[in-house]
Amino acid sequence: MDNYFGTAFSYTKGDADFDGGSADLDTYSLALYGTWLGDKGQYVDVIGRVASIKNDANARSLTGQGKAYDGKMDNTGLSLSAEAGWRFALPYNLFIEPQVEATYSYIDSDSFRYGDRKYELQSTDSFIARAGFMAGIQCPDNKGNVYVRASVVHDFLGETDVKVSNAHMSRTVSNDFGCTWGEFGIGANVSVSDNTYVYADVEHTTGGEIEEPWRVNFGVRYNF
Repeated sequence: MDNYFGTAFSYTKGDADFDGGSADLDTYSLALYGTWLGDKGQYVDVIGRVASIKNDANARSLTGQGKAYDGKMDNTGLSLSAEAGWRFALPYNLFIEPQVEATYSYIDSDSFRYGDRKYELQSTDSFIARAGFMAGIQCPDNKGNVYVRASVVHDFLGETDVKVSNAHMSRTVSNDFGCTWGEFGIGANVSVSDNTYVYADVEHTTGGEIEEPWRVNFGVRYNF
């Protein structure tokens, strides 16, 4: 059995389109993690993460006409996740790995203005459970692997309120993003030295309240 501890930094850039406008999202995060590896392919990962989320949005009326307004939000997010799995070796360097994961996350409140209207976003929390598998081929001499994966995901919370007000009115809009959706991915991890790995992953989701057709992750991991 082995135990590993470390830190990780990540940057995520996102683009969103909605009726009458669009948004650019930049997320910077720092994580602390611990990993336990069993003697027969079992593992448990625990990750705590803090993130800075910056969102620049612009919008017109629902008709798409009139003056465009810009708004900016700066949020702080916290999350804690635990993942467990068991990798089973198959002939010809193939493997299959059942996985389960639970993640709790929290994003603090913020407000911004579009023209004469003020939007106040309440804090949001979510509790997401995932069950799925990864299957792939292990490269010779532990040089990495290539894999496909699939999961069913459910958010048990995901409720958020937005208060909209100006000099003449005030109302609150509630949204519930708690639902079930599917995730599918393909990726690779490649060893370029004894301690350095390059990774890439492409993910597609379907069936959720928020559409995210494609997500691309790539980066470098160095083990001290």
